Amino acid sequence: MVAGLNHERAWDRHSGTPERVALQCGHLTMLYDPLEFFVGTRQIALSPLEGALLELLMRQGRASTRALEDLFEREGASFKTLDVHVYRIRRKFQAADTFDPIETVRNWGLKLRVPGNDIQRFLAAAGRATRM
Repeated sequence: MVAGLNHERAWDRHSGTPERVALQCGHLTMLYDPLEFFVGTRQIALSPLEGALLELLMRQGRASTRALEDLFEREGASFKTLDVHVYRIRRKFQAADTFDPIETVRNWGLKLRVPGNDIQRFLAAAGRATRM
């Protein structure tokens, strides 16, 4: 089932249980409520701030330094720790023996880099989410 991206739960007609909203970009899947990330069937455990950072990149494809500063301010974290959080995300994906999901764009910000996610498919996925 395809629906607009929102944080509300829909109900499975057959079982009466809530479905989880998901956003998929190539081989990377994000599930909401609670926020979880998967590469294929392998879960990548991220801290709340790391999850918020990766969610921003998955929803927009890229994030300028200003957008990242705003995110860190909303999360109550120091922007000076951005490099540390990006490093930790990369290390967690490396430990799971998978790809590096973040590309640093010098003097601009960050960009999502996910195998199987060309720009046309990303733009289509960013505007829609699927229910799982």
